[in-house]
Amino acid sequence: PMVNFKDQKESPSTTLVSEFMILANKLTGKYFTLNDIPGVFRCYKDLPLGPQAFNSYSKLQQETKKGHTPDIQDIVKVSSLLNAGIYSSKPLPHKMIGALSYLTVTSPLRRMPDLINHIQLHRHLNQLDLAFTKEDIDSMLWNIQSRADIIKSLANTVSSYWTLKYLKDQISKTPEHKFEVMVTSYPFDGKVLCVFPEMSFARGCLKVPTDIRDPMIGSLVIYCKISKIVCLENNLDLEIGS
Repeated sequence: PMVNFKDQKESPSTTLVSEFMILANKLTGKYFTLNDIPGVFRCYKDLPLGPQAFNSYSKLQQETKKGHTPDIQDIVKVSSLLNAGIYSSKPLPHKMIGALSYLTVTSPLRRMPDLINHIQLHRHLNQLDLAFTKEDIDSMLWNIQSRADIIKSLANTVSSYWTLKYLKDQISKTPEHKFEVMVTSYPFDGKVLCVFPEMSFARGCLKVPTDIRDPMIGSLVIYCKISKIVCLENNLDLEIGS
């Protein structure tokens, strides 16, 4: 079948469902904390930011709160500041969501942490002995975190493979086709990391000629040509075409 890449715009109904799911997780996290119920919390710590990065990040947050949707360039800039979320038996803050404690319960059929939290909540509400102690939760965390990391990595690898396969087929038909990419890293050895704005899993390395000023994170570079593409290795090299 033909693979198509289109902007996935959220409808008001999907946004409403997402917000209610986040709210449910925040309230459950608060309930577990107040009632001292052992659970599998989802936590996120901010990276320490310098003054300039902190001011830019704060400004973006304020604009978002006013209802202004960030554009793709802002999202790419912020993504370079993001950390990885972790699981914890302690109700640590989730800075990305903006919650003092966050505990997922919305997908018990597909996520083990949600199922554990459901069992704990069910037994607590029915005034039964809890199924798991904090020590039990601690003993599960390594398996939960490692499995989550493996699944995420595998999902990204599969998505990247099919995206690069699509690009490879495209350039086999039009070898001189030029692309527009967005810079996602600072320069190193005359190269920068980049992403295709319309294909988030198409990420590669762009060679920057010495006579061109190094592009900044978030800047767009046009007329880029794919010089190497290896789908199975998720390897994508580009250079600025003439």
